[in-house]
Amino acid sequence: VKQTRTDVAEAQFSLAEAELSALTNQLLARLVDAQLNGYLARKALALASEQVSRDYAMLSLSERQLAAGEIAQTDVAIAKAILADSLVWEGEASFAVLQAEQTLEQLGAGDMGFPAIPDAVWQDEPALLPVSDIMALPQSQVARFSWLVAKQQAANERQGNKPVPVIGLGAGKQADEGLVSLNVSVPLQWRNDFSDVNAAANEQALSAELMFKNTLQAQQSAVSLAYRNALQHRQRFHRWQQLSAGQLDQQFSVLQSRYAQGDLSMAAYQNQITQLRQGKRAALALEAAFKESHLTWLQVTATLPSLLTAMPAHKPGAEGTR
Repeated sequence: VKQTRTDVAEAQFSLAEAELSALTNQLLARLVDAQLNGYLARKALALASEQVSRDYAMLSLSERQLAAGEIAQTDVAIAKAILADSLVWEGEASFAVLQAEQTLEQLGAGDMGFPAIPDAVWQDEPALLPVSDIMALPQSQVARFSWLVAKQQAANERQGNKPVPVIGLGAGKQADEGLVSLNVSVPLQWRNDFSDVNAAANEQALSAELMFKNTLQAQQSAVSLAYRNALQHRQRFHRWQQLSAGQLDQQFSVLQSRYAQGDLSMAAYQNQITQLRQGKRAALALEAAFKESHLTWLQVTATLPSLLTAMPAHKPGAEGTR
């Protein structure tokens, strides 16, 4: 019985370690996700604010042209519509920054702000995990040791509820002759054989075993889904990087110059500037999808804690573009 209780204690200690590892992985992923959302929101806000400034300049130019009789009132209305669209996006981005800040405060990291996430976090290409690695994941270990605890406790119940014989040894004399007596006492469980208690303990152990097997299957599915999703978004984002190479930023200034020189009407300018801005927003969405899917893969594979621990300390600054 003593050995069985020792086994239970060891399994409970291993379970506590696995639960702590799972909790650490979860909290760290939430923290990095909040920082990533804040970074992306601030990037969107900077882009939107830049567009607002550009649109105010265009509106001012169109109003001067209207006063000079060079354009119609309709062109000024179009310039105002372009500005309104930028103001809406700026408001949405500003609210997203506030939400990210609130999330950090809820995690107890409000003073951290949005430090740069090292490029190394996004560098490694996702890979599928073998079954042995999935077995070692924190959630898998929690389910495994929960099963072992229940299994050992069931064994402890069975062992503790068995009738234990008592053996007694005596010595004496009778008729001047030495006597040795041996007494054996075996409790008879007429009223309670503890079958219900043992059955309940066995049922808990079987339920924990089923939960362990289901957890392993769920972990395999989650890792596979996160791998495929992260890999696809990585490929799309890198293809976009190769295609754009910062060309969109140059075209904004080109369009403004062409309109100012009279090469474009306001309607044509609106059409082309809208397409360019949709491209910028799409680029930001591609970056967000890539990094969020990669972070999900890091979380389900429990790679994030060891990855960040192995990195040298970094200072806040501009995040990388990978």
